[in-house]
Amino acid sequence: MRWRDELRSNPLLGFMAAHLAAGIAVGWAALGLLLWLDIGGLFSLIAADHSGWVAVTMLMLVFAITFGGAAMGSAIMDLGRQEPAGRDPPRGRLALRPLRAAGRR
Repeated sequence: MRWRDELRSNPLLGFMAAHLAAGIAVGWAALGLLLWLDIGGLFSLIAADHSGWVAVTMLMLVFAITFGGAAMGSAIMDLGRQEPAGRDPPRGRLALRPLRAAGRR
């Protein structure tokens, strides 16, 4: 079975792959901005080295893992969150409600 067939048959894999791709894209955009703005002289340091492509490749890998993992994790944690119909979500702070606990003797 090819990977496309597997993604079609299992919607969770497609969901995860889409969020992974989005996270990698955001991570690489952040890295590109970091290098373009030359924050901390990072681009100058990489450009001065004859094997700067190794540093850029490693940075791309680390940013892809970090941002892709964060995007997938936040997507998974958001799966179960569904607000009841007709109720606005709390703004700013979490809404605390008292619960009755069963006592033991």
